[in-house]
Amino acid sequence: MKSARMFSILNLLVNHQKLTAQELAEIPIVTANGTATLEFAKEIMNHLKVYSEEKLQKWYDFYKNGFYEE
Repeated sequence: MKSARMFSILNLLVNHQKLTAQELAEIPIVTANGTATLEFAKEIMNHLKVYSEEKLQKWYDFYKNGFYEE
């Protein structure tokens, strides 16, 4: 099932078809559209396990919204 999803993702990318989400994260491919640089960075850090999920969400909220709740 995962290989079928990967094939459909690669087909989208090769044929330059529009993606319906801001970011797309599938191992080994992480990509995003031109307006989703923050989402792209979040997915990269998530795959690299730079922060815990909670800390990563706070990082994202801070840069997306200008604050995060404690």
